[in-house]
Parts: sequence; structure tokens; C-alpha cells
Amino acid sequence: MSLLQQLLALHRVDVQVRSLRSRLQQADRYLATQQRQLDELLSQRTDVHNQQRQMQAQLATLEVEGKSIAERVEKLRRELNQSANTKQYNALLQELKTLESQKDALDEQALAQMERIEQVAKRLAGFEPLAAERRRLRDEAQAECEQRRKDTSDRLGELEAEIGRAHV
Repeated sequence: MSLLQQLLALHRVDVQVRSLRSRLQQADRYLATQQRQLDELLSQRTDVHNQQRQMQAQLATLEVEGKSIAERVEKLRRELNQSANTKQYNALLQELKTLESQKDALDEQALAQMERIEQVAKRLAGFEPLAAERRRLRDEAQAECEQRRKDTSDRLGELEAEIGRAHV
């Protein structure tokens, strides 16, 4: 075989090797992209879940404050019924009105918080189908990558052996 023929054969083998490696790299990049997108989606889901937990804690705080005010209102009503003079009665009545308005404001805040929690819960539920789809795509990409490795490993070994023999 002449030197020119050997160089052409080496070039053909080298092109085939590069093509096979390129296919493997492309499959690896696609798999990495799918994994990164899945990780980002799961991270977003975690952030929304943490937001929901924080909102639930705030709601619990509002409810505790509301109960505290309700207890204070009940105590003031008992004192109001037992008040001895008009001045004390008017002071207790004014404090009672103030506490009732605070209780109403807390109840409104709690209701608004519950609505926000429901909205976040709906957002959170929306992540599940997206995550399932992302997992499916990642698993398909992983299977494709493994199949390409399997399909090309033998051929790549043969071609690299030919290159080694051609350099000798």
C-alpha cells in the first residue's frame, strides 16, 4: 500500500472516530441539559414549598394573636359587667372597641394569608406533572446516551486500533 493510500485510509478512520466521538458528546450534552433543567425545576419547587411553609407559619402566628385578643376581649367584657363607675366603664368600653377592631384586622389578614397559601399550593401541585415530564426526558436521554456508548464502544475500539497500527 502506498503512503498516499495509507494516509487516505488513516484520514477515513480518523473521520469515523471523530464522528463517533461527536455523537457521544452530543448525547452527553443533551443528558446534561435535561438533568440541569430537572434540577432547576426541583429547586423552584423546593423554593415554593419553603414559601408555603413560611406562609403557614405566619398564618399560625396570626391565629395565635387572634386567640389572645379574643381572650382579652372576653376578660374585658366580664370586667365591663362588673364596672363600678362610669369612668371605668367608658375606659373598658373604649379598650374593648380597640381590641375588637384589632381582632377584625387580624381576621382579615389571616383570611388573606389563607388565600395566598391556597394559591401557592396550586402552584406547588403544578410542579408535579412538569417534574414527571422532565424526569421522563432525562431518563430517555440517559438511555440514549448509554445506547450510543454501547453501540459505538466496539467500533471506536476497532478504529483506534487501526489508527495505532497506521502510526507504526
